[in-house]
Amino acid sequence: MSRATYGEAVARLLALAPRGIELGTERVEATLRRFGDPHRRYRVVHVAGTNGKGSVAATCASVLRAAGYKVGLYTSPHLHRVVERIVVDGRPMPEAAFARAASRLLARDDLPPLTFFEAVTVLAFERFADAGVDVAVVEVGLGGRLDATNVVRADVSVVTQVSRDHEEYLGSALDGIATEKLGIVRRGARVVHGLVAPDVPAEVESHARRLLGERRARAWALDHELRLAVDARGGLTLETPLGPTPRVRSPLAGPHQARNVALALAACVRLREAGLDVPDDALVRGVRATRWPGRFESLPGRPRMRVDGAHNEAGCVAL
Repeated sequence: MSRATYGEAVARLLALAPRGIELGTERVEATLRRFGDPHRRYRVVHVAGTNGKGSVAATCASVLRAAGYKVGLYTSPHLHRVVERIVVDGRPMPEAAFARAASRLLARDDLPPLTFFEAVTVLAFERFADAGVDVAVVEVGLGGRLDATNVVRADVSVVTQVSRDHEEYLGSALDGIATEKLGIVRRGARVVHGLVAPDVPAEVESHARRLLGERRARAWALDHELRLAVDARGGLTLETPLGPTPRVRSPLAGPHQARNVALALAACVRLREAGLDVPDDALVRGVRATRWPGRFESLPGRPRMRVDGAHNEAGCVAL
């Protein structure tokens, strides 16, 4: 299939973009049902949060690959090509396969009208099922409770932190934003989160604890059930209720990444409770092998340059 055909498929998907963001899971659920519920065929790590969720998702996927699993990774936005959002074992979805799947989806006349993000989410979940992944690491697009990805039944739910962002959809109150992010947590779910850090307002911490308690979530929080230690050479160790992790070193630059790596480690440790064998050496090798382009990334050549992006206050502070 030609590159032009891929371009045409992308153009048709982008033509859905003028409808903008339409929060809600009903359209995606109905569409996936007509495709045989592909999102029910693999285990899922679901990652929400204002900042850091992409780094957490990339680290989780790298560790699970090091443990020998076939892993899907769904993230947004993309840097260069739409297919970068849909990755299996480190490789973006082939353009020809993407074009075929998109054409098949867009040709159906029995589906509800989808937004661009909803359509790509459906394509991702179908791709992971077709590829036979063992685990999919799925990053929330916006918010959580009403995000298109919130149709999955996660084995582990991760919430990184909260900050003001997309206020036209999520509001400006931090406890309200936390409610939306924690909307990915099902009753009785395994959860790891960073919502009780020293810089989190007390009302957000108490609100998060109350919500998690109401849902009887089995939650591990950074600085409480999870204790992170960073040594002078940048090595990380994490104490968890299941014991300590080995010392790991991440290539992701910036002191703020330590907490993201810790949440990824905790999520992978919790997958052991779900029956996945994730040995300590996979934690070490997987963290070390993590690649996440565009996050304080060093470019080759002179002058020395790094590229990053931030679109909210917390992201700018980290940068």
